[in-house]
Amino acid sequence: MSKKRVLISYGVDVDAVSGWLGSYGGAESTSDISRGIFAGTIGVQRLLKLFKKYDMKTTWFIPGHSLETFPEDMAAVRDAGHEIGLHGYSHENPSDMSIEQQRDVLDKTYKMLTKFTGKPPRGSVAPWWECSKEGGQLLMDYGIEYDHSMSHHDCQPYYLRTGDEWTKIDYTQKAETWMKPLVKGQETGLVEIPASWYLDDLPPMMFIKSAPNSHGFVNPRDIEDLWRDQFDYCYREYDEFIFPITIHPDVSGRPQVLLMHERLIEHFKKHEGVEFVTMEQICDEFKSKNTPAPGAIMPAKTEAALSFTYYRKPSQTGNLGHRDSSRSAALRRGRQPWKCSDHRSAYVARASSGLTESLRSRRFGTSRSRLAEPSKPPAQAKEVPTASTTPAPEAATETQPDNASPTPNLSPQRPKRRRRGLYYAVLFLLLGTVTGTLARITIAPPALPTRGSDQDIYLQQKIQAQGARLSIVQQLSADPSWTSWEAYAGIPETASPDNPRGLSAAQSRITSGPMSGSSGLAFQRIFHNASTGEVVTVVYFGAGVAGWPGVVHGGALATVLDESLGRCAILRFPSRTGVTANLDLQYRAPTLTNNFYVIRTRPVPSEDDDVVGKDGIRKGDRKLWVRGTLETEKGKVAVDAKGLFVVPRTYKLRPLVEGF
Repeated sequence: MSKKRVLISYGVDVDAVSGWLGSYGGAESTSDISRGIFAGTIGVQRLLKLFKKYDMKTTWFIPGHSLETFPEDMAAVRDAGHEIGLHGYSHENPSDMSIEQQRDVLDKTYKMLTKFTGKPPRGSVAPWWECSKEGGQLLMDYGIEYDHSMSHHDCQPYYLRTGDEWTKIDYTQKAETWMKPLVKGQETGLVEIPASWYLDDLPPMMFIKSAPNSHGFVNPRDIEDLWRDQFDYCYREYDEFIFPITIHPDVSGRPQVLLMHERLIEHFKKHEGVEFVTMEQICDEFKSKNTPAPGAIMPAKTEAALSFTYYRKPSQTGNLGHRDSSRSAALRRGRQPWKCSDHRSAYVARASSGLTESLRSRRFGTSRSRLAEPSKPPAQAKEVPTASTTPAPEAATETQPDNASPTPNLSPQRPKRRRRGLYYAVLFLLLGTVTGTLARITIAPPALPTRGSDQDIYLQQKIQAQGARLSIVQQLSADPSWTSWEAYAGIPETASPDNPRGLSAAQSRITSGPMSGSSGLAFQRIFHNASTGEVVTVVYFGAGVAGWPGVVHGGALATVLDESLGRCAILRFPSRTGVTANLDLQYRAPTLTNNFYVIRTRPVPSEDDDVVGKDGIRKGDRKLWVRGTLETEKGKVAVDAKGLFVVPRTYKLRPLVEGF
């Protein structure tokens, strides 16, 4: 057996109040802001205590807002020897920001962390793990060496590639316009330490009022099992791998989650070759063993990043030019003016040493003697504690004589033509939105056929014929390990012991009764694998089960998924009975009407399934967890589902017949 090398890192995102301002939708809620204060104080201190107990050094990604709001608590993080990296200012979504806004936030937070820790930050995490197209280049302009926001891999670092291009689907155009592969972009020397939503504590264990079906009440032991299984698989399959865990004081500062971390850390420590490290240690080890691809764009040197600034020719208007470190060096050597590729107009950057110093002094300030005395002194801001090793910053301005020429205005200006175009774009967007809303309100959808009418029967037969031709239906039908039937086709329509009142299937079940027909569940084909216990249901959702026009109602989805998961459980129970004890759904994407979907369900074994209870019945024969997904034909998950089903002890149910 090869020697193991496992690097485990804890990345702590101190979103605190900033998370509610920038991402979680709680900016108007004093209650949610209060939860952010808990995270920035109590949660942070509890995590510091946890890491001290196990002598672990970790990486903390601190938004500027958290740094300035909780200076004492953030100083405790720094003084404990943990690495500190970038995480925006107010947890802003970079993909929603202009490039100028991204630069402003990055420039401010970069300087804040440099002053706070006494050294420039080496790593960054994009808030909400949303990255803009310009984000990678901006990080490299500031000399950032690694990012922790992308997911090309899950347990191996790699060099990030930027500028990938892909074609979105536009159903108003011909199909040939979007049937194009992804085009790979530019290789870089920016190390990517992969991020994973499945190693993140926040989505399953934090309640967010503004998010539909938000969690926050998930048993940490379920998450513990998920994380442990990921680790155990990687340990079995890889001799060397990384295991980056993302946590938040908002969540992991809670008692039940802290105990989960203690159990996981103890589990990790039992394995040979495991080491707890910071992310900059992962970055350094990866770079020592791997070189970037030839021609890769490299991050700027730290010295260049610290003096990084933007220039433009004073006689021109428009946005400030954007340049990387290689272009800066070329300009300092006296090459020709550079044309900015990020904007339509041409902008130049002059970088001779004299002009550089002149522009820098003008950009960041004027002569103190020429500044008018304010009528009222500004409020004193609360100073963030800085590292004792941080040198005092030099004044950015040079004193000028009283007869110095007025300072030119170098703030970015936009050409009038672009401004006029922006006005027209906003105007037409508003007109389109209002017109579309009025049309949806005033124009009624076409009437649905009456269930049982000739038209309804004709349309349903047409849908059933179409469903029978689906590739998954034909594939499973041809596989002898799967048996299939139409939903509730086995229920007799005449009086019998199994059907005392002689009710038809349409009269006895909601999904084959009120929700049936061409405008409802016109197609329900069940496939069952007796050896694995899996059940696959292919279903068609008609327009009659819509909530919003064109989108299946969430309650209808819950009904169908409850029945599908229950069918999987009841087929495992010898009694052929069962009721729902718990149902948990996560809506991942809209489920569209007039489309076929695939529901995949499988039983989840438990360690105590074979334990015999006092009544002489195996626990697995009367209690079962089932997991399932509702997917498109192409496999895109629209809903994740998990349910617990039990056989009641105090109420006797009539067993279901075959083909239910």
